[in-house]
Amino acid sequence: NEKEEICMKNKNDDLKIIDNHCHFNFLEPIEDTVRGFKAEAKELGLSGLAVLSCPRTGKRESGSGPDLLENLKGLYLKERMRIPVYAYAGFTWHYDDSASYVEFAKSMLEMGADGFKALEQHPGVRKQVGKGLCDTSFDDFFDYIGKKGVPMVCHVGDPRFNWCKGTASEAAKKLGRVYDDTFLSLDELYGEMEEVLRKHPNVKIILAHFYFKSDDYEGLVSLMERYPNVYLDLTPGAEMFVGFSKDIEKWRGFFLRYSKRIILGSDLYGAGYGVSRHKLVRRYLETSEPFVEEESQETVIPMHLPREVLKDIYAENAIRISSPEPKPVNREKAYASCCDIADNHWDKLNEIERQNLKTFMEFWKR
Repeated sequence: NEKEEICMKNKNDDLKIIDNHCHFNFLEPIEDTVRGFKAEAKELGLSGLAVLSCPRTGKRESGSGPDLLENLKGLYLKERMRIPVYAYAGFTWHYDDSASYVEFAKSMLEMGADGFKALEQHPGVRKQVGKGLCDTSFDDFFDYIGKKGVPMVCHVGDPRFNWCKGTASEAAKKLGRVYDDTFLSLDELYGEMEEVLRKHPNVKIILAHFYFKSDDYEGLVSLMERYPNVYLDLTPGAEMFVGFSKDIEKWRGFFLRYSKRIILGSDLYGAGYGVSRHKLVRRYLETSEPFVEEESQETVIPMHLPREVLKDIYAENAIRISSPEPKPVNREKAYASCCDIADNHWDKLNEIERQNLKTFMEFWKR
């Protein structure tokens, strides 16, 4: 492994690398998260990163509601990192009326967001929210971001085997990601997402985790052909590289054919988690010798892609979809958002969150 990493670095150390799928370390002081991302960026040789806000993941505390600071963390990270940071805002609240979603979009773009992230088609969050992105209340939001030309990252589903206890991995069981009939099926979640794509063909949609489709080559080709504004991110699910390896020549051809529509990602968290995944993705794309993938313990066959394809996947596609440089933060509006949370939601914050909010306010008040 060490020899392969050295070989990869020597061969491709001049490539621009943007990890387009990063998150925050939950319930940590924000300065620890900043230090973590700086260390990871240095270790991995990153040229930039995109942080995706997920206010409704439920990872704060049981029953404690959404993370009200998620979107502010992305804006703060933009100004604290030495490399470009793209910030994708997520829905903190949900509404019955479409105007509120449009107002949210306008507010976040004015504040400095570069795009949006939706976890609403994840089976657990979809169940929690009670409606999918195809609901008519989202229509004006999608029309608005389509006109603005900003991308949206959508997490849809999970590995298919998570819908059966007998086939779900031990890791999925530990994380509570085994779904019974009280959740929508994977095909129902796909159906809702396709309705969004049909209704809003001009919106640039990045489907996270390769849409959990490494077992459905024909279905994914069909999707890519029908919706030219659909892109795929390579943040690995447990099944992805195993699925590709079952018919490596076919899937390698897919990567060559759609090389302008595939984006690097790894689930970096600014706390060490994700570093090995980032290295795994790069090893899989760059090398040629089969190796045992740690999580699945199965042997996978790497892609060994040409440098020009790697150049697109590692940075050029993300830049073209979003913009050459991240938007600047509107410090006045960011500070106003902090004040709103402090005035109206202080009692909903735990001690770490209160300290983080104070950090944001002191920083943006200058």
